[in-house]
Amino acid sequence: MVLDSFFGGHKWVNTMHIAVGPLLALIAYLAYALHFEKKYTNYQDLIKGLLISQIIIGLIVPLYHGHRLAQKNNVY
Repeated sequence: MVLDSFFGGHKWVNTMHIAVGPLLALIAYLAYALHFEKKYTNYQDLIKGLLISQIIIGLIVPLYHGHRLAQKNNVY
């Protein structure tokens, strides 16, 4: 069953990370764009670093959890 492949047992954790990770990356990207439109004036280096790290984590997390979900479903 398809639902069991994505939500059975602890698989729902991986499925939620696959869905939420890109959303967080999008939020970080939009905030990063606002930063360079000079909407933020204080702590620019800190904000830039935090947003870049959120973009990277937002891309790595769904890849890792997609891999774990594939392992749990015996895809390979």
